[in-house]
Amino acid sequence: MVPYRNPLVTAKMLATIDVLSRGRVILGAGVGWLREEFEALARPRSEERGAVTDEYVKLMRAVWTTDPVTFEGKYCTVRDIHVLPSRRSGAGFPCGSAVTATRRPRAASIGGRLASDRDASAGDAAARRVTRPRSS
Repeated sequence: MVPYRNPLVTAKMLATIDVLSRGRVILGAGVGWLREEFEALARPRSEERGAVTDEYVKLMRAVWTTDPVTFEGKYCTVRDIHVLPSRRSGAGFPCGSAVTATRRPRAASIGGRLASDRDASAGDAAARRVTRPRSS
């Protein structure tokens, strides 16, 4: 869940895994829904989870494409920081979703921001391979 985690730590973790795996990271991202989880984690209110997710994704993308990073938002502000390593191949990760984009507009918009069209197709194909029922 994107709003449960510090976006700088998450961006650095994903970039590091991306480098170590030679670009084979597929990102699954969610916004969360249970109010008690947000309270237990001392995160912004669950009612703000969509806005928090949007901002955190924007910050993570800035981390993957800019050095040094300066970002000012409602939930997170950083000035002139270096977050290394950088992603191997740009700002996006293949991003598949179990929820169809037609049913969840935010899933479509986040996926569009996290992945290029080519990467999104790769993520969708990978999700189909993972979720395909086994034949007996």
